[in-house]
Amino acid sequence: MKKNLISLKEAAHILGYQQNTPILALIKSNNLKVKIKKNSNRKWLEKEDVLKLPKLIYGKQENPIDENTSNWVI
Repeated sequence: MKKNLISLKEAAHILGYQQNTPILALIKSNNLKVKIKKNSNRKWLEKEDVLKLPKLIYGKQENPIDENTSNWVI
């Protein structure tokens, strides 16, 4: 079975990020493993591994801080 390798930029797009920084953090924390192609210095990821990760939650998030008291709302 041939591996479907994607770039860090493609992985970021799939997961809903605008930058590669969160992908680099996932690599550093060993949640994603980097693959190297022959004659290439670029980092690649297996698409299947990226798709297994949870996606970002879209939509408006509630503010966890009460703006009137500067305390966390629990």
